[in-house]
Amino acid sequence: MVRELLDELARDVPDYTDPDRALAAARAMRQRRVAATVGAVAAVLALVAGVLWWPRGAPLVQPAPARSPNVVEVENLPDGALGRVRLIYRPRCDGPCIELVVVMADGDKYRVRGPNWNIPSLSPDGRWLLTDGDGWRQVFKLRDLTADGTGDRPLPREYHASEWNPMTWSADSRWLLMWGFRRGSGPDEFARVDLRDGTEVVYTPPDGTDVHTVLPNGDLVVAPPGWTGPQPPRLVNPATGAERPLAPLDAALPAGQELLTGATMPALVSPDGRRLAFEIRQQPNRTVGVLEVDAETGALLRRFDLPADGTWRPVAYAPGGIALFDGRTRVGLLDPATGTVTETAALPPVEQLLLPGARTWH
Repeated sequence: MVRELLDELARDVPDYTDPDRALAAARAMRQRRVAATVGAVAAVLALVAGVLWWPRGAPLVQPAPARSPNVVEVENLPDGALGRVRLIYRPRCDGPCIELVVVMADGDKYRVRGPNWNIPSLSPDGRWLLTDGDGWRQVFKLRDLTADGTGDRPLPREYHASEWNPMTWSADSRWLLMWGFRRGSGPDEFARVDLRDGTEVVYTPPDGTDVHTVLPNGDLVVAPPGWTGPQPPRLVNPATGAERPLAPLDAALPAGQELLTGATMPALVSPDGRRLAFEIRQQPNRTVGVLEVDAETGALLRRFDLPADGTWRPVAYAPGGIALFDGRTRVGLLDPATGTVTETAALPPVEQLLLPGARTWH
């Protein structure tokens, strides 16, 4: 299913080099829309959940010789219930692209204007789309793409893109965690938004600690950067202040290796909320493995070593293992039973690609 999706995208992207062909491609896409089964769509979303905006590398699928114009010739994203999003991409253009393409689970494509879409974010289930809005204020807007009308859902406050960024979602798509980055000498803030009722709880971690992710029960995982330091990691209920300690991992890594953690690299959370996965980085800048810990206790569960070239990075839990991305053109799957990595699909020649998932900011 993933390979079919990406192959289809690879075929359609070059059509944008010619406006007439682009319109024909859009009409053909609408004519051949076939509703995917719930299981197949869920498998696609789960397998590739968590991939963020990644710059395009040398593509395995060769692009058309000419780049596309700066306006993508597909229909504008309309109001109304459209279903769930499969992916968003920015096509290859002459100069900066001012349009993004939203691909729905049924294969339909729509365009949206992109200048202010610096940090779009999709929930893991593909239902919720968060964008930083239009105009100079760039206030984040939340839309339910399965709802009638505009689908706009009020957020508990105005989150300005100059002060806030989406950090991650809970694995069940209930909680959105916004990161209010440091202003001057002030501390970072984290706003946990409940998408059931739109309520917000703001949490400021103690000095020397970061928020690493949000669990399906709403607890925040709070620990020192890299999970090592004088303060022990813990689970925090931001609404009540209740805390539970987690086991430290000081002895889990050899010298020269560290866990990538914090607001810019949130931990991956398994769908049941019971496991956390962290990327292991070999200094200075090479990903060498994945460390999995128990989300309830912090105890080390296992370590997976990745291929020595250091290009694969963990992006999400997926059926059958942990989805990986190489930052260039490939999606893979880490099998926890064998520790092997299998390439599942080659990415098409697009400038940037966003898939539904938990990791939404770099």
